[in-house]
Amino acid sequence: MFGFAELGRLPKALILTVSFVFLCVSVCLLIHVCRRRNGLGEALCALLGVLYCGGMIVIYDAYEKGAFYDNWPLHPFAERAAEFPLIFPLSGLCVVIFLLFVSLAREWKREKRSITSSSVKESIDCLTTGLCFSYPNGIVVLVNHQMNALCYRILGEDLQNAVSFWERISEGEFHGTAERLSFGAHPMFRLKDGTVWTFGREEMQDVVQITAVETTRLHAITEELRNHNLELAAMNLRLKKHAENVEEMTRAKERLEIKARIHSEFGKALLSTRRYLQDEEADAEEILNEWKRNIAMLRMKTVAPRDEDPMSILMKVASAAGITVELCGDMPEEESIRQLFFEAASEALTNAVAHAGATCLHIEVMREAERVSVRFTNDGMPPPDAIAEGGGLGALRQKTERIGGEMQVETANGFALTLSVLRKEVNRFV
Repeated sequence: MFGFAELGRLPKALILTVSFVFLCVSVCLLIHVCRRRNGLGEALCALLGVLYCGGMIVIYDAYEKGAFYDNWPLHPFAERAAEFPLIFPLSGLCVVIFLLFVSLAREWKREKRSITSSSVKESIDCLTTGLCFSYPNGIVVLVNHQMNALCYRILGEDLQNAVSFWERISEGEFHGTAERLSFGAHPMFRLKDGTVWTFGREEMQDVVQITAVETTRLHAITEELRNHNLELAAMNLRLKKHAENVEEMTRAKERLEIKARIHSEFGKALLSTRRYLQDEEADAEEILNEWKRNIAMLRMKTVAPRDEDPMSILMKVASAAGITVELCGDMPEEESIRQLFFEAASEALTNAVAHAGATCLHIEVMREAERVSVRFTNDGMPPPDAIAEGGGLGALRQKTERIGGEMQVETANGFALTLSVLRKEVNRFV
């Protein structure tokens, strides 16, 4: 069999070149494995490749120099190795090359499965969210492609200083093609392609993080919600005006019913007076009491002076009508509840004078933790039939329910009117 010494110059150069190439591969693999500090099998394969390929280069190169230069000392071991059959060193070289390829393949798979600085940078660059890390003085540590692209589209330049970038997008001037939608801690921009981006800044231990998130859909929903709120506000204004009109119509109806009632009562009083004048046997005291009730009813329908307590006015009117008012408990301090209870007392007094012929109106105020109630009863005749809630009681029920209260009318054991209101509901509705 042929040895290395019997080969031509081209095969010898090819063997030495292959050995040198895989020597370099073995050295690189050995350095990489040593830096990683694990992978004993790959390290041994790399070391074997270094020793074997390096040994072949040293031995055959020494033989070539000794054969080429006459005065070059040739070591006997190199001469015997060059005459050794070439099949054995080439087989060993093939084994070393195979082991190196296996080690490289395993190392490549390990790199794909492990997290390295390169993989972290590649992952950050692939994010659709803009991301930038910098020192507090503005020196950029890491910035991904998306943040760089946004900086160029907004400011017209690359991101070089994080402090300057944040100052310009939050409050300062910019010369890009974007449109600023908001200032402050979370500046928002609309780009030329219609996308909306919101920026945020967070200071960590020794690093400042700036993020940019696409909020196109959220901004569209917010704008739609704002438009709906404007429409609802306009609708609420129309409903408020409509409620005022309805309330005015209710008051007008109530005034008309009061006028009709007063007209009817005065007509009865005039007829009774006329019969008395024509027939002196009629009861003069009864006619006088009827006129007193009509006058008291007129007084109750007048507007109370603002500087006088409504309950004081109620007492005076009741006294003029010949009715005693018994108040059990104190009226509530809330102005809205006091006004509601006064209107209820006026209605109860009117019914007691006009329909029941009562001489005493009893008012009982009951307090609980969050509720205040009032109950009106009289000693007059009970209603013969169920009471139809007309203008007076109907309007009173509407006012009570408008502030979240309840109203009950009882006729079984005499006329009784009860109102109950939650204080927190009054604060919410009024």
